[in-house]
Amino acid sequence: MKKFILTTIVFFSIIFIFDLINANLDLISRMYKTNLKLTKIKIADPSFQKLNILKIKVDSLHSFQTRIDKNDILISKMIKKYRLNNYQNFIDNSKYPNIMTIDILPEKLNYDKFMNFRKIISSLKSQTIINTKLIENSLKKIE
Repeated sequence: MKKFILTTIVFFSIIFIFDLINANLDLISRMYKTNLKLTKIKIADPSFQKLNILKIKVDSLHSFQTRIDKNDILISKMIKKYRLNNYQNFIDNSKYPNIMTIDILPEKLNYDKFMNFRKIISSLKSQTIINTKLIENSLKKIE
C-alpha cells in the first residue's frame, strides 16, 4: 500500500513539474516573440541596387518584412521636417544613403532561416547596419 501511495505521489509530482516547465516555456516563447516583433534592423547604403539585391535575398526567407526608402524621398522628408527649403540646392543626394528596414516576423522564423539571415547579413561589405532596438535602449538609459 505504501508503494502505491509513493508511486502515485511521484507520478503526480512529475506531471506537475512537466506542466510547470511547459507553462514557463510558453511564457518564455511569448516573451521572445514579443521582443523579436520590436526588433528592427536598418541597413544604409548609397547603392540602391545593392540594397535591392539584399532585399530579394532576405525576402526569399519569408520570415522578414523589408522595405527600402530611397535617399531622395528621405531627403525631401528631412527638408520638410526641418524647414530647409532655402538650402535644398546645397544638398547632394549622392552623399546620403538609401535605407532598408527589416522587420522580423517571429511566427515564421525558425533556426535555419535565422542562420541563413545571419549568413546574408554577414556577407555585407560596405553597408552600415543599424539595430534600432539597441539605439532605443541606449537612449532610454541616457534619459
